[in-house]
Amino acid sequence: MFPQTGEWAGGEAAFPAAIKALNQINQREDILSGYYLNLSAYDTRVNNNLFFPYLPSYTNQNNMYKST
Repeated sequence: MFPQTGEWAGGEAAFPAAIKALNQINQREDILSGYYLNLSAYDTRVNNNLFFPYLPSYTNQNNMYKST
């Protein structure tokens, strides 16, 4: 959950850093070997009413899966 708009749009800075970290992890065989990490981003606009409806689908997604 990355707030891109709203009173605190901190996700604008955090999202690129998270993408870079995931790419680095996915490229290394010595970290989580055999797995690939995905990142799903939602603009919560710093609003809990927008955040909580996404939570069930976000936590049920396969954001990490074992590669075959």
